[in-house]
Amino acid sequence: MEADPRGDCEMSIAERWFQRACVAADVEEVPTDDAREAMDLLARYRLFRMRFVRYRRVAEENVDCPLVTLRFPQPLMPGSVKDVWECVDRSLTNFVLGLSELVCSMQVATLRRHVPSEGVEVVTFAEIAAERMRTAFHAVADGVEREATVRRDLSTLFERHARDAVLEAQEELESVGVLLRRVREAVCDYAARAAEPKRRRRSGVTGPGSRACAWHRAQRRSDGVRAVVALCARHTPFRDLLRDLGLASVLSLLSKVSGDLDADESLVLEQAMDVAHAGLEAALAAEVRSVEWLVGTDASHRCWNGIRVVVGDRALESAAPGGLRSVLPPAHMRSYPVGSVHLQSESDAVPHGEPRCHLRDVRLARVLATLLRQGALRVDLLDRLWAASVANHEARKYRVACDAIVTRTLRPFGRRVGVPFVGWEPSQKISRGPWDLSCV
Repeated sequence: MEADPRGDCEMSIAERWFQRACVAADVEEVPTDDAREAMDLLARYRLFRMRFVRYRRVAEENVDCPLVTLRFPQPLMPGSVKDVWECVDRSLTNFVLGLSELVCSMQVATLRRHVPSEGVEVVTFAEIAAERMRTAFHAVADGVEREATVRRDLSTLFERHARDAVLEAQEELESVGVLLRRVREAVCDYAARAAEPKRRRRSGVTGPGSRACAWHRAQRRSDGVRAVVALCARHTPFRDLLRDLGLASVLSLLSKVSGDLDADESLVLEQAMDVAHAGLEAALAAEVRSVEWLVGTDASHRCWNGIRVVVGDRALESAAPGGLRSVLPPAHMRSYPVGSVHLQSESDAVPHGEPRCHLRDVRLARVLATLLRQGALRVDLLDRLWAASVANHEARKYRVACDAIVTRTLRPFGRRVGVPFVGWEPSQKISRGPWDLSCV
C-alpha cells in the first residue's frame, strides 16, 4: 500500500527552498515562470494525494460498513475512470447473465412449456438488462440522477418488460389454442370413423388401413394435417404428448401434406391411432383447457414465474425449507446491503393441476425488479476494500506525478540558480495495490 504522508513537512521545506531559489534567480536573471507553475502543480497534486490516502485509510479501517458509496474525495484521473468503469461494467454484466442462468436452472420442466421460440429472447433481455444497469450506475456516479430515483425507474422498467412478455406469450398461446382445437376435431373425427360399423364406413374400401387412409385424405383437404404440422413446430407439449402416446413414430405420416398414404403407411397409421386416439383426444381437451386458462390469467400470476425472492437474513429464517438457491452479489459489491439473497421455487404453493407457463425473461425481470425495489441491488455502492484499492492506486499516480515535477522541473531549476532542491525525495519504489478484483 501507499506509504503514509509525512505531514506538511515536505511541502513547507520545498516552499522555503523556492523562496531562496527565486531570490537567486533574480540575481542570475533566470526566468521563474515554469518553476512557479511547477510548484503550484506540486502543491495541488500533493493535496489530491493526501485526500486519497485518507480515504483509503478510512475505508480499510471501517470494518462495520462493508459497502461505500461511489463518491471519491477527488475526481479520478481519466485513465482511472476508464479502468473503474470497465470493472464495474464487467461486474454488472456477469451478475445479470449469471442470474439469468440461475433462474433458468430452477423448475426446468416448466420452462418454455407453451412458447418454444422464447429461448432466444431471454439472452437478449439479459443483455439489455445489464446495459440498463450499467447506464444507471454511470448516471448516479456522474450526479445526473439520484440513486433512489434510478432504482425505482429500473424496477418499474423490468416489471413492465415482464408484463409485456406475458402479453406476448398470451397472444402466441391464443393462436396455439386455435390449432389445438382444430387437431382435436381431427382426432374426434377419427374416433367417429372408428366407431362406425364396417358396412357403414364412409369409404367404399374396407380393407386394413382403409379407415386411416380415408381419414388422412379428409384431414389433408380440410387443413387438419397442416394444423398438426404447425402445432408440432410451435407447441412443445404437443410433441411430448405424441411421444408419450407412442405416436412419435407415425408423426411423419400424420404430417404428410401432399398425396395419399400408401397401403403400408395407412396400415401403420391405423394401428397406432386405434390404440392412442382416445388418450390423445382426452389429452388435447385438457391442453385446450390449460391454454384457455393461461390466456385469461393476469400477467402478475405465479403461473408465469414460479420463483420467490427471499431478501434478507430474517426473511431467510422464516422461509419454507428446501429449494433455496443463493444469489451471489455483483463482484464490485461482494455483499448485499440487506443481507443474504436467495431464490426459492414456488412449486409447493401451486395447487395440483394448475397450469404453469414459466417464462425465462419474466423470471429474470421480476427477480431484478424485486432486488432493486427492496434495496438489495444498489447502483451506487462499492466494496470498501476495492474502493480503498482504487484510492491507493490514484494516490500512487499522484505521487508519481509529483516525483516527475520535482525531477524534470524543480531540480534543474535549482541547479541553474545555484540553490539545490530540497524537501522532496522521489520515491524509489511505490507498492501497487490490488487494483483489479480477481473475481470481477
